[in-house]
Amino acid sequence: MAKVNNAPKTSKNQTATERAETRAREGLQKSGHFCQDPSCPSKNEPILVKDLRPVRVVPLKGKAKTVFYHAGCFKM
Repeated sequence: MAKVNNAPKTSKNQTATERAETRAREGLQKSGHFCQDPSCPSKNEPILVKDLRPVRVVPLKGKAKTVFYHAGCFKM
């Protein structure tokens, strides 16, 4: 027996638009991480996912750890 697909057809552009909208909505969610920059004005508020910059810190001795910054606060 053949399978019948009654779902409406979507073009590649429609699905790309839906993915972009989903990513935009996800970017506005709070991440649960806080900025490690001491001069950050919103240091006590969670960073939005779209502004989150994870940075791997590797000291000469000890274990490496990941710290998080706002996109605007991180400087190399």
